[in-house]
Amino acid sequence: MLALPCLAVGLAFLSACSGGPKDENLNLIPVSGKVYVGKKVLPTGQVTYYPDAAKGNTANKVSSGLIDADGTYKISTGTSGGVKEGVPAGWYKVTVGKAAVSGDMSKVKVPEFNEDFASEKTTTLRVEVKAGAPAGAYDLKLN
Repeated sequence: MLALPCLAVGLAFLSACSGGPKDENLNLIPVSGKVYVGKKVLPTGQVTYYPDAAKGNTANKVSSGLIDADGTYKISTGTSGGVKEGVPAGWYKVTVGKAAVSGDMSKVKVPEFNEDFASEKTTTLRVEVKAGAPAGAYDLKLN
């Protein structure tokens, strides 16, 4: 009985976040890079791109991706047609959060970094997503 109201709220939330049918034709630009803490790669975590309204990006899409063991990440965006690789063009505030480590990853030493990078309000990371960006354009350095 309790599941029905929760399901209704969840579906309402998803439809509000999806942007509707118009976003099926959303032009997404591939975004991938590496995350570094000093000179070491960050072997786990999550990278999230928040539209930066202060720099003119008024999109309603938040995009994210997980960090692999070699420090690489690839960003995807939720659309009404499902989750798709890439990000709409524009400026973004970028956050890097720690992820729970399990299994083989529990033996990996994860370098410490400033917690300010994990919050949209305190991160200093800014990225412009644009077509034809050079290799390394989306690498993130947490110093």
